[in-house]
This record gives sequence, C-alpha cells and structure tokens, in this order.
Amino acid sequence: MVGLATITGYLKVPDVDTVAAIRGGMGYMIVISGVLAVFSWNAGNRALTPIKGILFINLVPVTTFVISIRSGYNMSKLEVTGAIVTIAALVSNNLYQRKLIRARSAIPAGVPAAGGAAK
Repeated sequence: MVGLATITGYLKVPDVDTVAAIRGGMGYMIVISGVLAVFSWNAGNRALTPIKGILFINLVPVTTFVISIRSGYNMSKLEVTGAIVTIAALVSNNLYQRKLIRARSAIPAGVPAAGGAAK
C-alpha cells in the first residue's frame, strides 16, 4: 500500500536530511519497539501459555478505551456496548478454549498412568 502511494506520488520518499533528523526515533521504533518487544512477547507467551497471551493481546483495545475514558473522553452508548461485547466474547472464548484443552489432556479411565497404576 505504501509502495503504491509512493509510486503514484501521494507519498514522497524522505530525503537524507529528514531521515537523519529522525534517526533517534527510528532507532527506538526499530530496536526497542520492533525487535525487543517481539522477543518479550514471545517469552511472555512461553511463560503464560498462548491461551492467556491471546486473551491479553485482545484486551489491548479495551485497555485503550479505559485510558481514553480516564483522559476525559466520553464514550457513546454504542462504544460502551462494543467494549462489553468484546470483553464477553474474549472471556467466553478463553473459557471455551481452556475447556477444550482440559478435555483433550484428560486421561481416560482405565488407561495406565505413569508407574503402571490405572486411574
């Protein structure tokens, strides 16, 4: 999309002086926000499990609404309804996924457990 906008002249390629002026910000966005954030996210998902990680990342828009409200933004009834529906869907899906995981990992009765004893 950016390439098309640049080719059509809608966006201009920045000159060397512009890039030099923003090199600190670009370095931060590339190294800290880009690389370290992805590594941290992956480490967090390993520690928490992917199910909890998905729940967390999907709550980012809801967190944004909370911060906006605390900053003085007045949400409409439709936005509040959307936030409630989002939270309900996330929690419901998370509980359903956990139920599926428990069902798949359950050892059926009569199957020998570790050590040879049947459950």
